[in-house]
Amino acid sequence: METVACLIFARGATNIGIAGRGTIDGRGAKEHFPNPGDRHRPMLIRFMECVNVRVSNCTFDTRDDSICLQASRSDHPCRDVVITNCIFVSQWAGIRIGLLSVGDFENIAVSNCIFRDINDAGLKIQMCEGGTMRNLVFSNLVMHRVPRPVFMTFNRWRMGVDTPQDTPPMKAMGNMTFSNIRVDNSELQGVACGIILTGVPGHYIENIAFDNLDLTLPGGGKRDHAQVPDLPTLVDRRPEFGVFGNQIPFAGIYARQVRDLHLSNVRIAAVGEESRPAVIGDDVVGFSISGLRISETFSGPDTIYLRDVQNASVARCCSSIPPTRLRRSDGAFVGASPPAQANAGRMFCPESRVP
Repeated sequence: METVACLIFARGATNIGIAGRGTIDGRGAKEHFPNPGDRHRPMLIRFMECVNVRVSNCTFDTRDDSICLQASRSDHPCRDVVITNCIFVSQWAGIRIGLLSVGDFENIAVSNCIFRDINDAGLKIQMCEGGTMRNLVFSNLVMHRVPRPVFMTFNRWRMGVDTPQDTPPMKAMGNMTFSNIRVDNSELQGVACGIILTGVPGHYIENIAFDNLDLTLPGGGKRDHAQVPDLPTLVDRRPEFGVFGNQIPFAGIYARQVRDLHLSNVRIAAVGEESRPAVIGDDVVGFSISGLRISETFSGPDTIYLRDVQNASVARCCSSIPPTRLRRSDGAFVGASPPAQANAGRMFCPESRVP
C-alpha cells in the first residue's frame, strides 16, 4: 500500500469538507525534518479518488504541494472538484492534479485564487499512468513569483507503488480552459520561467485554450539560450521540470505535441531585454493565435517560432517589432514584410496561416 505523506488525506471519499476558523500548523518547516533535502516533508492536503469535493476560503503555506488531486485505481476516478477563493504559498506546487493517474480526472474547476512565492509550479497538471483527464477550467487567477504558472505533461511513467509494473498505455488528456490569469514574474531574474505544455511523440494533449492571459517576465534571455537544442523528451522519464535544465530556449509559452491549441488576448512582456522567442510551437496540430501583444523588449530574431506545426493561424498581433519575427524553423517567414499597417510605432501582423 502506498505511503501517505501528507497532513490531511482522503481516499475514495465523497461529499467531504473541513469547516471553521483557525490555523492548522503541520510543522512543515525544515528544522522538523532531519532527512536530507525535502523528500520526506509532506504535502498538506491530498484527495485520492475523491468525488464531490469543495475547498474554499483557505490560505496555504506549505513546503510540498498544497493540494493534490490523484487517482491510483482505474475504477475510482477523481471528479467534480471545486477549489475557489484560496491563497497558495508553496516551496513546490500550489495545486497538483495527477501524477498518480491510473484513474480518470474530470470536472475540475479552480477559480478566484492567488498563488505567490511558489518555487516550482502554480498549476501542475500531469497524466502518466494511463488514465484520462478532461473538462478542467481555471479562471480568475493571480500569480506572483511563480516561475511555472502552468506545467502540463502527458507521458508514460510509473509513479505509484500500487501502479502495475507494466504501466497502462496512455489514453487521453485535454479539454481545458485557462482564462483571466495575471502572472507577474518580473522579480525572478535568473530563474527559468514560462508556461510548458508537452506530450510525447504520437500522444497529444488536446483542446487547450488560454484567453486573457497577462504574463510579465524578468527577461534576460540571451541569443545563445535560444539556440539550446530541443527540450529533452519525456519518453521514459519522470515528468519534472528539472529534466529540461535551467537554460530553456523560450521566454513565455512552450507547446509541444499539442492538438488544437488556442491563444487569445495574450500579453507577454519582459522587464529586461529578451532574445528568446516569446512563443514556441513544436509538433502542434491546429494552433490559433489571436490578439497576441509582445513588449518591445523582445529583441531576438524570432518572436513566435513554429516547427512542425500544421494548420496554424495568426491574427491581430500587436508588437513594436516587425511581423517578420514570426518564423518557421525552415527559415520561411509567416506574415507581411514590410508590415502592412503601422500606428504610432506599433506594428500589426495581418492574419497569416501555416498550411
